[in-house]
Amino acid sequence: MHVHIRSLLLVGLAAVAAAGIWKIAQASPEKGEVVKSAATQAVAAKGTVGAAAAPASPYAPPATGVPDGFRGFDGSYAYPTTTPPPPAGGYPWTQSLNGQPITPQTAGQYVELLKQYITDDMVTLLSDPRTTSQPSTWDPAKLGWFNQPWLSPIRDGIHGAYTGSTCFSPVLFPKSGLTQPFTTYVLVFYNDVAARSLQRVWGSASLAPDLSNNASQFDEGSIVVKAAFSTADASTWPPMKGALPWTIYLPTFDCASQTQAGTPSQFQVSFFQFDIIVKDTKAAPKTGWVFSTLTFDNAVKAPGGTPASDAWAQMVPLGAMWGNDPQATKAGDTLNENWINPAAPVYATETLGWGGRLSGPNDGAVQNPPYYTCTGAGCNPKTICKDPTTCKLVDVGGPNMAMSSCMSCHGVSQYAMASFLLPTPLAKINATGQPVPGNVQGNLVFFQEGSDDWMRWFQSRPGTQPQDPANRQVLAATDYAMNFPFKSLQYWAKEICINQGNPDKAPACSALANPTKALLMQELREAEETNYQGKKLRMR
Repeated sequence: MHVHIRSLLLVGLAAVAAAGIWKIAQASPEKGEVVKSAATQAVAAKGTVGAAAAPASPYAPPATGVPDGFRGFDGSYAYPTTTPPPPAGGYPWTQSLNGQPITPQTAGQYVELLKQYITDDMVTLLSDPRTTSQPSTWDPAKLGWFNQPWLSPIRDGIHGAYTGSTCFSPVLFPKSGLTQPFTTYVLVFYNDVAARSLQRVWGSASLAPDLSNNASQFDEGSIVVKAAFSTADASTWPPMKGALPWTIYLPTFDCASQTQAGTPSQFQVSFFQFDIIVKDTKAAPKTGWVFSTLTFDNAVKAPGGTPASDAWAQMVPLGAMWGNDPQATKAGDTLNENWINPAAPVYATETLGWGGRLSGPNDGAVQNPPYYTCTGAGCNPKTICKDPTTCKLVDVGGPNMAMSSCMSCHGVSQYAMASFLLPTPLAKINATGQPVPGNVQGNLVFFQEGSDDWMRWFQSRPGTQPQDPANRQVLAATDYAMNFPFKSLQYWAKEICINQGNPDKAPACSALANPTKALLMQELREAEETNYQGKKLRMR
């Protein structure tokens, strides 16, 4: 995947670009409109940049507002204060393994049982258009599904989805006929067991997160799901023929000009990927988690039910992984902690991760040019690629590079984030604890494939161990839960640690090296003034 780093700033995603600051789409108190830039957003009583008119709420509705004719997103934040017990007889997916660890031979049945377990609820979710003309069927609180707080600046006003990744290039999908770049949007929910971890971290008010290692660990039976939608349809990508459409309400993003619209609008997206991750330490004793991905397959005959139930029936397993196979240090090595469904649709296999590790078409595990690879001094963030003998440019027209996987990305879940999602040198940790990757004019620089530095992203660690334990800004690992450090915590930090000046002395603000408005605005100016030439970033 290859997108303009600066584009991520423009879509309201947090500080994850080379200049290290975000542009948050927030509602104007006067007009209810979404504005493009944090430097100009009307959130201040007297127009003072960065000074909110009133403290932001962690549970605010989406900043876009709700378009006419729709009910709008209703978040679920009443987290359980005790861990719900497992069902009588245990969880069905665990029974399929008879107490043994998962293997490539048993993974297929395991994933099917996971899918069956959540089928009724997910069909209900997919069935609800959130329109005022139809009764609402999706009640996440009643059904036991929950959301992360603090994400109102980036959620769409109808379903609560937010941008996943921008501008997947047709060069990534040569076998399946993609003709135009597409952007993805994702929606994440936690089951009641996983929500117990949200409660331990956020408490009752979500103002002072507890980032001790024990608080951020998930209990057995925790399930996190992510539905992904693409702006591609059958006219630009044949595999999307028959995919379930949803309506999203956000500012659109134009891949050709790398600009985001100033106001939100309604547009349709295609349901094409669904991720299910489950905490199961017996199945996955090294990491504690099994990651699985389903993808839409229009070759599967729809059973003739409702549009949503048919779409769900056509979601087939792409694969599963439960570790990073650290012994496999080059492409072609045998993977023992990974299973790919041989019957998966072709388009879904075009973006498998490094060495064939699990990664779906929404996940950005494949980099298309231009990008750099570095060795030795060329990887030093202070002098990155200054010596051309230590860096290699792979320019437009060169080969794509698989460089990630589901678990290698989630393995950097720690706060503050002292490693980027992908195997790149770290330029710095920015004002809200986000990693700024090493780059040359916006083009990402990767460590050499299979090197010791590269392999730091491909270890099978327990979720209690951060990737960078020696970094003093890292307070805790967050148990492979990327939505903590890469989503909710950064928006919390922007509001509480920076805008409000940490009035209650929240210890988690100590993860930020210099949480000040001055630094915030300095990084914003750098983002505004730098002419990036583009590089990829994948959001989890």
